[in-house]
Amino acid sequence: QVRACSQELTRWAKKPGAALVLVGHVTKEGNIAGPRVVEHMVDAVFYFEGERGHQFRILRAVKNRFGPTDEIGIFEMHQYGLAPAKEPSALFLSADGDGEGGAAVYAAMEGSRPVLAEVQALVAKSAYGTPRR
Repeated sequence: QVRACSQELTRWAKKPGAALVLVGHVTKEGNIAGPRVVEHMVDAVFYFEGERGHQFRILRAVKNRFGPTDEIGIFEMHQYGLAPAKEPSALFLSADGDGEGGAAVYAAMEGSRPVLAEVQALVAKSAYGTPRR
């Protein structure tokens, strides 16, 4: 059913001036659910990712016949809906920024966009000796 419906919808979408957005599901393993033929049928596959309780969402291209796949879009949820994040790095850095131990800022490139992210580690003294390798 999914394959037949997708084929009919894409046949309709090939008409001039028509656009079609198919929304699918990703399994726990990270694969697109359903027949693989649907993934090959479309021009682009995007993942819209986010974590519960966080106000930001990331749009990531996995397949794109019309552009690069190494770019991301970072969006914030506001009271009126999603909007592009003005300062994406601010979403991944702690607000206090007091320079305490156990935290470091990492600069990563996502496509052509530099993004700063804070990495935190909890360090505590151990009652055991240093382990041998």
